[in-house]
Amino acid sequence: MSYPRSIVLGRIAVVVGIALASSVAFAATSGAVAVSAPVAKAGSVELGESELRHMLDALSDSNRQALKSSPAALAQAVRGELLRRNVLAEARARGFEKDPTVAIEVDRVRDEIMMRLWVAHEAKLPAGYPSDADVKQGYDVLRDRAAAVSDYRLSQIYIAAQDGAAPDKVQAALRKVAEVQAKLQGGDFGALAKAYSEHVDSAAKGGDLGTLAEAQLLPEVRAVLPAMKPGETAGPIKTAQGIHFIRLTERKPASVPPLAEVREALVAALRQDKLSELQQRYLKELAQKFPPTINELELAKLGAATR
Repeated sequence: MSYPRSIVLGRIAVVVGIALASSVAFAATSGAVAVSAPVAKAGSVELGESELRHMLDALSDSNRQALKSSPAALAQAVRGELLRRNVLAEARARGFEKDPTVAIEVDRVRDEIMMRLWVAHEAKLPAGYPSDADVKQGYDVLRDRAAAVSDYRLSQIYIAAQDGAAPDKVQAALRKVAEVQAKLQGGDFGALAKAYSEHVDSAAKGGDLGTLAEAQLLPEVRAVLPAMKPGETAGPIKTAQGIHFIRLTERKPASVPPLAEVREALVAALRQDKLSELQQRYLKELAQKFPPTINELELAKLGAATR
């Protein structure tokens, strides 16, 4: 599914705003960023060119390239950063960070961030991962998985009967179901869909839903399809939304785009999977290095005392 460019850039701006916030928090403690002439200002808060460049360098290549083509998205991210800093300035001016409850929560969040950064530091991806061979292998696995599932060209007659509906509405729906079921014996599915189906878009096309992947189908519908042959009809099928009569027009193996089209997304997925694997391995090794000892009796007492 594709999104309008304005929405994509808006989402990037949000990501950039988060990245700017993280970079600024780090820069404030490290003192690594030199102050330069302000590029943006809101109240007493200023952002200099060198500071912004440092923060933008921390972004992914794709986000940075997108912002190069949209000054408006970059300006939106900078406005968000200025607002964030002003919120912090207001909180600090009123001594909010000195509140004991706030201080405990800040320490907890800082510890959580430190733990995640340390695990990421200790579980680094191997240089050059994934290799061309890794990408090819990942694509082959993706293609094999796709071969095990199907895409379906379907038509439906849908009658609304939502779970929990009023009894009179349920009875009216059941009467309509019985009428459709009787007329389907030798009747024209498309004509009946136009006359009876309450799914407006497909009803206008004789019930045609187009070609759908298995993952797009309701579980109750998906369950009946493996035993069906093209041209056959199944139903009534009850779901939480209503009652369906399904006609299978065509079954075909799920398609996989060429490697060139999915390479970037596949590389990102392989890197994320590998990173998760390495991090879980590190945590497992650390747990084995420092095996926990728990006093079950005292723990039980604590649990009872907190009820």
